[in-house]
Amino acid sequence: MVSLKKAKDKQIKQPVHFNRAGFFLSDSQRRRVGKRNLVFGSRLVVLISGFILLSSVGVGAFFLNKSETSSAAAYYYTPVSAVNPPGTMVVGQTAVVTYVLRNDGSTAWYGEGSANPTRLGTSSPNERASPFYSVDAAWIGQTRIRMQESVVNPGQNATFRFVVTARTQGSFNENFNLVTDGIAWHPSRGLFFAVNVPPPTYTYDPVSAVNPPGTMETGQTANASVTVRNTGNYVWYGEGSPNPVRLATSSPNDRASGFAVPGQGWLSPSRIRLSNGPVLPGQNAVFNFTVEAPLVDGSSSFDAQLSITERFNVVAEGKAWMPDRGLFFTINTLGVSADLGISACLDNFSLLTNFLEAEKGVRGGNNGIISDSAAPGNCRAVALYGTGSYVEQTLIVSDSGTYQLYFTARGRSFNDISPTVTVSSTVTTPTGINRSRTQNIQLNNPDHRTYLVDNPLNGTFTADYPAGSKVKIRVTFVNDASTRDAFVDSFSLLPIDTSVWISNETYRNFDMPDQTNSPRVHVVYAVPASGAKDRKFDINGSLITSLKAGNNWLKQKSGKSVRFDQHQGKIDISYFQLQHPASYYQDRQTLRKIYNEVYYTYRKPNVTYLIFAEVNGPERTCGEAFNNSKYALVYLKPTSSTGCFQRSFATSESKYSAYPDLIAYHELVHAAGHVKNCAPNAFKGRGHVKDDPTDLMYNFRIGHNLDVDRKDYMSSGSCGGFMGAPFLQ
Repeated sequence: MVSLKKAKDKQIKQPVHFNRAGFFLSDSQRRRVGKRNLVFGSRLVVLISGFILLSSVGVGAFFLNKSETSSAAAYYYTPVSAVNPPGTMVVGQTAVVTYVLRNDGSTAWYGEGSANPTRLGTSSPNERASPFYSVDAAWIGQTRIRMQESVVNPGQNATFRFVVTARTQGSFNENFNLVTDGIAWHPSRGLFFAVNVPPPTYTYDPVSAVNPPGTMETGQTANASVTVRNTGNYVWYGEGSPNPVRLATSSPNDRASGFAVPGQGWLSPSRIRLSNGPVLPGQNAVFNFTVEAPLVDGSSSFDAQLSITERFNVVAEGKAWMPDRGLFFTINTLGVSADLGISACLDNFSLLTNFLEAEKGVRGGNNGIISDSAAPGNCRAVALYGTGSYVEQTLIVSDSGTYQLYFTARGRSFNDISPTVTVSSTVTTPTGINRSRTQNIQLNNPDHRTYLVDNPLNGTFTADYPAGSKVKIRVTFVNDASTRDAFVDSFSLLPIDTSVWISNETYRNFDMPDQTNSPRVHVVYAVPASGAKDRKFDINGSLITSLKAGNNWLKQKSGKSVRFDQHQGKIDISYFQLQHPASYYQDRQTLRKIYNEVYYTYRKPNVTYLIFAEVNGPERTCGEAFNNSKYALVYLKPTSSTGCFQRSFATSESKYSAYPDLIAYHELVHAAGHVKNCAPNAFKGRGHVKDDPTDLMYNFRIGHNLDVDRKDYMSSGSCGGFMGAPFLQ
């Protein structure tokens, strides 16, 4: 507020009292000073042509002693106005300060670029490094502030506008004075501001959240967001600051999340970056991230669900975990049917987060009888999260022989470095011999592989086990903050003559380097662990000929063809060793079973997977696909007397058969999301059409026509659109 009161010097009868400065000036003192400013304290008092100007400018006190009254002084200034920072600031907070000072000396002031620039400098003492300096164009080091004008003549005003930053806790009176560098410090006029910087407090209130869907399938992703209000007194900064504020997993703190998606807001399996900032007290902070439903190791049927709650809190790294305000989301993850039938149940473990119930199975007959030390019951595949989590199993040898020790596992990481596990194995023989060995193994991320354990009995990869020997194996997860999780499915002790069951990795293809990142279809040839003949369709040319014949048919019918994944100019076909005997893959859950195994090996972006499996699958079913998914399956039915594989693959690229050549394209149409229920001739709920028995997508039959009237999946409307499938070219 500015108050202007007309009065002559002789009319001022009482002393003027200024609380902040604490000075009283009598009439005689005022007359000695003359018409210069009397006091610049909580108010600025200026006598101008018989007026008293009272202005609340909020700077420190200015007063003149007797030696400073000469109007002929070369260097002399008068404060005109000031904009000061708030009286209370928090560490990291900034504010803009502006001082306007009048040149009341007899010499002009010059700015930057002159031989002797006039600047605002820290004082009391002079040249003191300011605790409020900022990385700002106005500051010159930590002791000087540049004048905005290039020249200020006597009687003119100079402006000093600069940013201050509260850098440390405490109560401060920050003092300044004018200096003409290289010549002189001006007489002090008491410029200062007072700021209190209290200790930081870290608290927040939840504001809003965008949660993932309440039900998700394994591998499904969704966007999520959490918004909280900074209710503390500290500014929150994001990445690049010494103490970034992040959303972190809690209950317990720093727990690796099974929902983390590398790079999608996640810095690690336990941290999510701040999406905005800096966030001042009272402002909202936003954390945007993507979640992916993890493997559900917890159901033996498609319809079963496992409820998972993920909890979070806010942390200022290196400073404090904030008081927990109960941030969480809960989803029901759809189960995946995969009865493991493993060699031994996994029963002794820690940190079991998710698990998959499975029928217990042991190898027998010529392979030797392997049993486990647990009571009969269900087996479990163990999900390991966090350093030190482990799974352990003891296998008992019933028949003496030469064996190899294996475990089946897979893992995922944040930085493409394979997750690491520490494997320890110990053998105790009936005669009391004890041998132990420990080794580190990198899981071939994200492959689902079988790993050979360095056998502890004689230090080689094979060992002679007397009947009654106990073989204990433990797999411990090593989390270096870049890894996400590891899954251990089974342990097996196999006679050496049956070790070929693990795979023919030495000469079969496991997905060669890609020639393009464009959307494409990758072909997989899957063979059960036993009970079915490996007909080597992946390497004898049968599948390649069939696929080319089908592509020629599609090109003829539609003008487009499938873009297959290629390597060195040839269709890239991967060999995949299924975990179980062929008899395991012949019920209504076969699609889910094979998907559950293939998913951890084959899950590249922009890739749809076409799997040819040497299994019977469900009765009367030639192939299956998840609608609008990335996985299509063709059953080759090697031992079935009826079904789809009564005819051979195409023998030339110009001649196709409905079975089995076109069944692959039928399933790819499903994988692309067709036939939609809204199509005019849709067999609703089945993904087929019902109007044309010669149509590729007719129910229960494979024809060779492609939506002849273009009303259903080949139409350009929202109910059609197969021609827009990303893997077509």
